Amino acid sequence: MSPFLRTLIFTIVVPGFWTIAMPYWLLPRGARPEWSVLGAVGWLLFAAGVQLYIACAFWGFALRGRGTPAPIDPPKKLVVEGPYRVVRNPMYWGVASMCWVRR
Repeated sequence: MSPFLRTLIFTIVVPGFWTIAMPYWLLPRGARPEWSVLGAVGWLLFAAGVQLYIACAFWGFALRGRGTPAPIDPPKKLVVEGPYRVVRNPMYWGVASMCWVRR
C-alpha cells in the first residue's frame, strides 16, 4: 500500500475524529456556524489549518519521507523541508487551529 493511501486512512481516522466527530458529539444540537467577522476569521484559521496539515502529512511525510504521520509507520527519511524548517510539529499546529475554531 502506498504511503499516500496510508496517510489518507490515518487522516480520516485520527485528525478526522478530533475535528469532526468530537465537536459533533460535544456541541449542543442545533448549533450553527457564526456568520460574523469573528466567524469569518475562524473559517480562515480553519482553512489555514487544513492546508498546513495537508502540506505536512501528504507532501512532507508521504511524498518526501515515504511514511505516514502514524507512529507505527513513521517516515523513512527525515523531513526538514517546508513547514518543518520553521516549526518542529506543524501538523499539531494545523489540527489545533482546526479544533480552536470549532469551540
